[in-house]
Amino acid sequence: MSPLFSIQSFDRKTASPNLLNAMYYCAYMFSKKRPNEITEYMEKLADQNIKKTVKNASINNMRALIIHTNLAQWGGNLNLAKSLQAHLCRMSYLLGLHLDYNKIPQEDRYNRDILLCMARMCNIGLTGSLSFAPNYITGYKKSESYLYDTKWQLPGPNSIIYSENEMKNQLYSHCSTLFFKFANVSSNTVWFPLFFKLEARSFHKTWTYKIEELKDLYESTVQILNGFKKKFYLLKSTIALFETTLKMTYHGAVIEMYEVLKHRNKTLQPSEVSIILGHCHDLYHTLSTAEKYYPYFQYYAHIIGLHYLNIYSKCSSSEKQRTKQRLLDLLLFIRDKFYSYFSLNYLILKSGYDSLCDN
Repeated sequence: MSPLFSIQSFDRKTASPNLLNAMYYCAYMFSKKRPNEITEYMEKLADQNIKKTVKNASINNMRALIIHTNLAQWGGNLNLAKSLQAHLCRMSYLLGLHLDYNKIPQEDRYNRDILLCMARMCNIGLTGSLSFAPNYITGYKKSESYLYDTKWQLPGPNSIIYSENEMKNQLYSHCSTLFFKFANVSSNTVWFPLFFKLEARSFHKTWTYKIEELKDLYESTVQILNGFKKKFYLLKSTIALFETTLKMTYHGAVIEMYEVLKHRNKTLQPSEVSIILGHCHDLYHTLSTAEKYYPYFQYYAHIIGLHYLNIYSKCSSSEKQRTKQRLLDLLLFIRDKFYSYFSLNYLILKSGYDSLCDN
């Protein structure tokens, strides 16, 4: 959902084969019909593409790596995702994406800066606040306001997604830019390094501020999307996809912040347990009621299930009953939308649910 470059600078005819292969693989993995024979072919193509991509540092190879890294993480292949993360760190440093290049054309500067933002999001998403990530990525603090100018994502006549309906072009540029801003800012907010070293008072003050910042950012973004629904009322289905992804990202970010709180305090208060359960259920409701369902939504379904299992022992008796029922509903939902690619995730959650029933 977040752009990797200015849509106006992309030309399919001259684009890097490595980037195109990553894009084709991504599009296929998000498709609903995936015959086994074609899936096997596409996975081999992706493996070959990754081997070629990591050999040379280039802007297009970094874009391809970000696509492959995200797909590996969403698919539960964390070993591959972490390996690609290391290549992302190496490439971004070799390309000097963290340096200031004010004298280059603004479009080139935009493409470099947005790429570093995406690399940073990958790092934060994979390492979390407990793990190591290079300072030149997570510590990137250049001015980013110009990155949120909608002109960069406005499709031109030569773009593959260009529409004769100018309203569609405007809506795409507004929604893609808005979601990128939300994802970028929320990723920075969730990043909470060295929180173990803070004094209790300082930690809770910072943590509370981050939670409020996330909430304010989410509510303001929802308000803007509601404005789009009125302005582009004939294109509400397009807005719905961005709204679904926005909700998933927000609830996932809040749940992650409560994980930080749990690690810092070694425990959770009953009120905090209830809040986590509420966000898990809201996240499940978002998935189950989405107008369009995509296979990688199951990544979030797995997150919900793991948190239900992890927090079950801390629930009150009434919450345990609701949590067990919600976990069962989640399992039925996953089974109804079953994809063999995520079969291990389903088996882990099913085994966890069975152990709750045995006890």
